[in-house]
Amino acid sequence: MGVNGIYGLSGSGLDIESMVKVGMMSKQNEYDKMQQTYTLNEWKKEAYLDVYDKIQTYSSSTLSTFKLQSNMNARTATSSVAQITATATSAAPTMTHTLKVNQTATNAYLVGTESLTDSLQTTAGANSISFTLFDKSAYAVFEGKNSNSQKLDDDMLNEAFIKSLYSSAVSIKEVDTDSQTISVNLDDGNVNGTNGSWTDTAISFNVKIGSTGNNVNITYGDIAKALTGPAYKFEFSDFLKLINSKMDNIGVEASYSGAGKGSLTFTNTKDSANINVTLQNDGLGRDLINLLNNTDAQTPSSLNATSSSTSSVTTDLTVTASTTYNDLAKAINNAGTNIRATFDATNKFSIYNKDSGESNIVGIDIGSDNGAKNIFNAMGLANSQNSSDILNFDTDTSSAVYSGTNAKVTIDGVELTNATNKITDKGVIYDITNVTSETTATVNVNQDVDKIVDNVKSFVESYNTLLSDLYKMYNEQQNSSYKPLTDAQKNEMTDEQIEKWEKKAKS
Repeated sequence: MGVNGIYGLSGSGLDIESMVKVGMMSKQNEYDKMQQTYTLNEWKKEAYLDVYDKIQTYSSSTLSTFKLQSNMNARTATSSVAQITATATSAAPTMTHTLKVNQTATNAYLVGTESLTDSLQTTAGANSISFTLFDKSAYAVFEGKNSNSQKLDDDMLNEAFIKSLYSSAVSIKEVDTDSQTISVNLDDGNVNGTNGSWTDTAISFNVKIGSTGNNVNITYGDIAKALTGPAYKFEFSDFLKLINSKMDNIGVEASYSGAGKGSLTFTNTKDSANINVTLQNDGLGRDLINLLNNTDAQTPSSLNATSSSTSSVTTDLTVTASTTYNDLAKAINNAGTNIRATFDATNKFSIYNKDSGESNIVGIDIGSDNGAKNIFNAMGLANSQNSSDILNFDTDTSSAVYSGTNAKVTIDGVELTNATNKITDKGVIYDITNVTSETTATVNVNQDVDKIVDNVKSFVESYNTLLSDLYKMYNEQQNSSYKPLTDAQKNEMTDEQIEKWEKKAKS
């Protein structure tokens, strides 16, 4: 019911609705001014936030990026061999490196040599099979730490090991072959030295594989025989070769990390049994214990390497008349390990570890499952590292392990190993993926002047852009003739008119 219909006013002839609107006009004007003031404050807040965002983005992105060492100390690396790529980080010194690739990293790979024509059930001779997959070797690690309890990098451990253990890379004062004695200097410039016979123990480890313990002893005589060069220097690489020759018969290999871990690792290359290594406190072993413990104790205790168990998953598969070798491959791929399997168009089955390196293995344990034994024997799985080495559980034990290989390189005369074909040393990242044989390359590291100039130009452009935006906003003149539109005014305008009006009103 309109105002004119109010009881007592109808029929009076007065335009009551118009009178009410006129009476409320002043209140409407007050409301419109309040709404315009509110809208104007919201616009100001948005404008300030926009300025803040621009300054914050400049500070956290452009300015922070400009200050990075990688941008202001950029380096470039060029290799003399196309198959070897080198990338220099900002930490790389300007110099020339010599890289010799002795061996590239490979994956553990078992290649099927037999075409499987019978069904899976027929080959198995059973309605189910069960086997265990291993994707990593058990290993034990001696990890060196510096005074800040940070892991030692490659160069620090290599240099510190040589200096602390053998006094600036060894010092054999005298070798008397007649009396079979040697005189060893433990400290730089120590003319007194330490006398020892050929058979005296210099370093000893106890290597425990599963429940079987093995003592590995290195005598002074062993060290004397391993001396290289006219200066009788015993390098870190000589130590690795020597200890590995002592452990070859027990299936354990020692390696020095070439990936920044600063560690001495003992890997079980024979089977899947866990491994523990204890370094004994005898002879020169004391200095190695002190280095790894970051102490100078005269009588440190023996040191146990941190051990890691082999990763293993048992896979069970029900075998029916419709079960295929593709189903077996899927079961292996879905087992939750790094091991993968394929069944190709030639009906041959292959198994591999998706990660390279000698600690990444293909290990299979069938236990006493005859069905699994029949299937894996029928595949004729050959070791890709040695094609004559074919897996056969009739002659082998119930467990078989095949490992990949580590990359082995010599950089500036220092031997390094790594699980992958990307190796970082002295701030340079080397990629030797495409190398197929022993190769030597020269890598030159220089300052990347073009990149530094481009970074400076980009910084200046970003700074000028920000400054220009700030000046533009600061000097912008306000157009007082244009105020925020009321709802009533918007209803009488098109969208385009509203957009143009508000653009001037926001100035």
